[in-house]
Amino acid sequence: MKKLIFILLFLAAGTSIANAQTNQDPNYLKFTSLHNIPVKLMWPATVTDGQNLYAINGFGGNVTADFMDRIYKYDPQADSWSIVSKNTTSKAMTSAVYLPEMKSAYVFGGMMDGFNNCKVSRHRKG
Repeated sequence: MKKLIFILLFLAAGTSIANAQTNQDPNYLKFTSLHNIPVKLMWPATVTDGQNLYAINGFGGNVTADFMDRIYKYDPQADSWSIVSKNTTSKAMTSAVYLPEMKSAYVFGGMMDGFNNCKVSRHRKG
């Protein structure tokens, strides 16, 4: 009898899990492909200003690439990428935060040519 109860509970749990993965579940996440960033890019810092997304610095993603010195902006309304700055310090593996009241992104640390970078840089919007 214990074995039968265990089997019935196991089947009920499996059915619940299977139902949770359907489109009818209100918590179901559906991913849609959008335009890719225009370059191969690893380890950028990413922030949002509430309207757009930004990928800051990073590494070019292939053997001949170098540390990136650009800020890319993604506009989700237009599903498009643009370069908003080409003169940041070339580095990768940074962290960033956006402060709306300052209209600025602050980028912390990162790697530059194999060395750790302890500097903080500010990138002002507009």
